[in-house]
Amino acid sequence: TGTMSRVKDVVDVWFDSGAMPFAQWHYPFENAERIDKGDNYPADFISEAIDQTRGWFYTLLAVSTLLGKEQPPYKNVICLGHVLDAKGQKMSKSKGNVVDPFVAIDKYGADVIRYYFYTVNQPGDPKRFDEKAVDEVVKKVFLILWNVLTYWKMYAGEGPKAPVSAPGPKHELDRWILAELACTRDVIDKGLETFNVIDAGREIGSFVDGLSNWYVRRSRDRFKTGSSEEKADAVVTLGFVLNTLAKLMAPFTPFVADAIYAETGGAADSVHLADWPAAMKDDAPLRAAMKSVRAAASLGLEERAKAGIPVRQALASMTVKAPQEFSGWMKEILKDEINVEAVVWEKADGQMSATLDTVITPELKRKGAARELVRNVNDLRKQAGLTIGDRIALHHETASDFWKQVLSEHGESLKADVLAMALEAGREDLKDSKEIDLGGELLWIGIKKV
Repeated sequence: TGTMSRVKDVVDVWFDSGAMPFAQWHYPFENAERIDKGDNYPADFISEAIDQTRGWFYTLLAVSTLLGKEQPPYKNVICLGHVLDAKGQKMSKSKGNVVDPFVAIDKYGADVIRYYFYTVNQPGDPKRFDEKAVDEVVKKVFLILWNVLTYWKMYAGEGPKAPVSAPGPKHELDRWILAELACTRDVIDKGLETFNVIDAGREIGSFVDGLSNWYVRRSRDRFKTGSSEEKADAVVTLGFVLNTLAKLMAPFTPFVADAIYAETGGAADSVHLADWPAAMKDDAPLRAAMKSVRAAASLGLEERAKAGIPVRQALASMTVKAPQEFSGWMKEILKDEINVEAVVWEKADGQMSATLDTVITPELKRKGAARELVRNVNDLRKQAGLTIGDRIALHHETASDFWKQVLSEHGESLKADVLAMALEAGREDLKDSKEIDLGGELLWIGIKKV
């Protein structure tokens, strides 16, 4: 302890900053081995804005040269572009276009803004701070990811948390998302090792999109109505994926990563105290096969849109012409995604194409109506604030022979899909009720928690 006072005479502020690697160790009067033996010299990387090219970057190099060092004082440089307003203009108080960073952080969160700057463009390019683009990051990455976490917690309950090692599931969707995770880990790992921040950061957003919009969406039936083994595999797999993803996100979004890690039962006190994920087993052929399935699904949905037939309406078949063979599990996923009774694969030498049999038989129309009914009942469940653990009685009334036949043919599957214990004929005075009009065929439905 003692009285401290600043040095009155400074040769040059830039000289002082350039001497930092040496001055911090009082070199050469003390700790000479730290510099001469390479323990603390050169730095792995330095990072500053582009104006430091003639400032700190240069003076670091100049001072080290004056001291006779044969190598630069840094191995890598991450040079950052300046932050501009949404129109690409320099921020200025006189123009009134200055963005208060603390206001932005309070509105969007520090992690969102940090991730936005990592991924909007290359580090050295000027960065337009566009609130609309920042809001898109919130919606397309962070809200989606948090919804996936909430979905997992709903099924995981209070049971065992995410496993510390990769599970060995049987279902192709589980094995696919683990393969995607392995690939994502390698891309991020390589990106960070080579200071390629933008590709590493964008890989997170790409993975989150596939996790939510393909894996979770295509796995909903397994989570909801699958066998105990299917459900357990899906819950364990998704938990492991989220826990591992939190570790991969930690360098980019430290607060969100820490929260997800804790929610999934991370063993360490913080994600930042956990080990970096080790390399995992990839399955490139499976990833390629699923990529083909997703491409075929996009073509099938485009054909539905052209024909003006909603996905809820079941169709007889879909024919896929592609160079690669579509095996059994690939067809099953396509059947569910496109809502067709059968998928036919035909060998093709050129680009993939898809056609649909758009003839809607009375039987197919009833299947489509059953799916429409499920959607409406689930809307009522949501309106009533019911959870996955709540069961209902589904009341119905109709004079339509069409709806009577739908309920007769699909009653049991309907009960499973909407978590109903019973189907009750007859109208009651229920708060959560509605009338469905399907081409003039009327059906009243209402739900009651049991």
